Amino acid sequence: MLGAMIIGGLVAGFLCGLVPFFVGKNKGQQDLGTVALLVCAVCGMVLGILLALPAAIVFTIVIVNKASKAATGDNRLTAGVSPALPSSGDVCPKCTAKLEPEAKFCALCGNPRS
Repeated sequence: MLGAMIIGGLVAGFLCGLVPFFVGKNKGQQDLGTVALLVCAVCGMVLGILLALPAAIVFTIVIVNKASKAATGDNRLTAGVSPALPSSGDVCPKCTAKLEPEAKFCALCGNPRS
């Protein structure tokens, strides 16, 4: 009986985790979507849909917010505070990683230097 409850919770968590997984896949956040799927499955095993559903909702919100910030170029760490960055030619416009002077592509995300 306990095994059936654990399996049922795992299935419920997995089904809840499919929502943030596919949202992450569509928004270019595949890694975060995969983590959400696994976390929801584990949450489902622990407390069933009572924990897996809120986890799926939170992950979906985080993925959508992160994707919209990445699309607008808003990579601030906190609201209203912008980290000190080198001049615009030394920073990747996509991920804000520091670029080497001779680099033609970003070493972190592969974006071409502008």
